[in-house]
Amino acid sequence: MKIRSFLFFVTALAVLAGCKDDDKGGDNFSSLTPEEHKANLEQSGLNVVEQMEAMSELNSVNAILDLMDLMEATNEQDYALAGVMQPVVVLGDGVSAAFDLKSTMVDGSSLSQLFNEDAGIYTYNATQNTWDEEASDDEITYHFPTEGSDVNNATLSLTNFTYVTVTNPDLAEVSDELPATLDVGLTVDGETLISFSFAASYDDDGIPTSISESWTLEKYNLTTSVSRSSSKIEIDQAFSYNQENILSSHFSNSGSFNYDEVMEDVEGQDLGNQDVLNSSNAWIAIDNLKLEGTVNWKGLAKDYVNIGAIESDQEYAEKSADILNENMSLKLKYHDSNEVIATGEAYAYVYEDYFGDSFWDVDLRMKFSDGSYMDDSFFGEDDFVELIESVEEMINGAEENYDVE
Repeated sequence: MKIRSFLFFVTALAVLAGCKDDDKGGDNFSSLTPEEHKANLEQSGLNVVEQMEAMSELNSVNAILDLMDLMEATNEQDYALAGVMQPVVVLGDGVSAAFDLKSTMVDGSSLSQLFNEDAGIYTYNATQNTWDEEASDDEITYHFPTEGSDVNNATLSLTNFTYVTVTNPDLAEVSDELPATLDVGLTVDGETLISFSFAASYDDDGIPTSISESWTLEKYNLTTSVSRSSSKIEIDQAFSYNQENILSSHFSNSGSFNYDEVMEDVEGQDLGNQDVLNSSNAWIAIDNLKLEGTVNWKGLAKDYVNIGAIESDQEYAEKSADILNENMSLKLKYHDSNEVIATGEAYAYVYEDYFGDSFWDVDLRMKFSDGSYMDDSFFGEDDFVELIESVEEMINGAEENYDVE
């Protein structure tokens, strides 16, 4: 289907390697030794584990699970509610699910039909084990008790729901409607545990020009923003705990993103000669570690055409490494100081297969300022022991608290 190819292509643009080039007057290499960098890498991992430990026992997740249990016990079915809250519920499957926290409301169904069918204010009646319903056209609200409470001490509401109708026949193959706005809130005993907001705008083809999404679960916050013009696509995401960075990222792609031109390139499947993407830049920061890089796609394509006639495997591999180093940049930095820990370097090497035959290939390695490399020995089995133990303890805690494996 056309639209699926298009959406896949646009998504691919967002995750290609690249970085936000924020160097000022050249690189500032850190003066620390590789061993000191290794200790800092482990400490960043420990910081993330400490920040994530609270994910193993969230009152908000337990409250949603209580609501889902009540709805199952009373045979109450709310597909719109389930679609939005499912990302919260799956946190009980393990802390790794936090990195996939996002809205799942678009599933090919009619959004307005789902919302209109479930719209209303529902109050749990413990005596009858049923829900007392009050009519409403613009909200889905549940008043219910959490475990251990004799009164309805929790409220979950979906409000401010709007949508746009799709006219693009390619998009209509997936859904006739696209969400424009939505707000979600959960309070327990007067305290807000969950807040969610979504807003999007679309062009005449039904392709988003901007999307913003924000989840707040107690002390955790995840924000995502997407913007698209005819020449640039940018995606920013930040996941934090108590306003301290856990994982954040920026992806930016420059080119020509006219819908018809993109569709033509996608359908042609000749992405090596595509006229859509010029360059990419991005960074990903975990705690205080930041990996960033840039790619000049036009330069790569042009330079590779010029070496197409080379027959020697060794020369081709060496030329390929030179081209990659000329058109790509990869750096590992400290997020707070922007000091460079190591830089990426493409290189040609020869290896032997199982039968003893030799072949030339190209690989990437990270190089410290002292000339040494961050190779496999840098991550030996005797390193990062404390980090591994901390991760195991965190996962065990989540499994025990949510009664899952």
